[in-house]
Amino acid sequence: MNSKILGLACLASLTAGTAQALETELQIGPDEFRAGGELLNKHYSHGRVIHPDVTSHGSVDFRWYDVGIHIDGYIVLDGAPGPREEVISDLETTEITGRLDYLFEIENYVQVLPFIEATVYPYAQGATKFNWVGADVWYMLPLEGIELGGSAQYNLADNTDPEIDHEHHWLGSFGSRQFYQDAPIDLAFWQVVNLASRSYHRLTTGADKQGLTTIDLGAKLTMPLPWHETWAFLKAEGHFYVNSEDREALEASGGDKNELVIGIGFEYRAE
Repeated sequence: MNSKILGLACLASLTAGTAQALETELQIGPDEFRAGGELLNKHYSHGRVIHPDVTSHGSVDFRWYDVGIHIDGYIVLDGAPGPREEVISDLETTEITGRLDYLFEIENYVQVLPFIEATVYPYAQGATKFNWVGADVWYMLPLEGIELGGSAQYNLADNTDPEIDHEHHWLGSFGSRQFYQDAPIDLAFWQVVNLASRSYHRLTTGADKQGLTTIDLGAKLTMPLPWHETWAFLKAEGHFYVNSEDREALEASGGDKNELVIGIGFEYRAE
């Protein structure tokens, strides 16, 4: 990626969390460090609302000689019964996700990031629902600030449901992201279409269907803080189930067919 685009994206693309298959945040190498926190109106992860009220999200991202380590954690601030009658207490940890990847980059053209990732839901007796192996690819278009991407990943194990743990979920995604700067304001936008196996549909919505799951649309506004290397941001991301079987299954179980996640937070990024 050229230096001008990297400069814009460093500010504009703060952590987007791990709710979606295709990671929309720009990865920079060979070395990088950033850490941040945000307040979310709900905790949404892999097609489900884990907790419907205020949740804190913290993240640490470290890259050294193109090897990246990414850790995300979610803690409930306003405890209440979960969407599936699970009681979640104040200050209970709902998710911990760790990711290890490697950045292959042809400068100004393409990034390829093979990765392994594991997610644990401590509120559900420490269930390790997802153990992914996969890769993300991003291609920079000649038009400055616009990139196209795709992702494929395979779940090696699922120990949470005896009826489907013998099936290994797969996910595929394709999308676009855009970066724009008009100092001191930085903007990032992304659009992602997700597809998944039948077992993943059963797990997230209850539908006996494979193929298209959600369309994700997001935007983020970033502004510098007075302190060196720190920024504040406001983001919004919509997740829309478009398949009729998924929508009917969610409606039958009392779930929402569309979700809007709003976050406000800060980030420190070492130069």
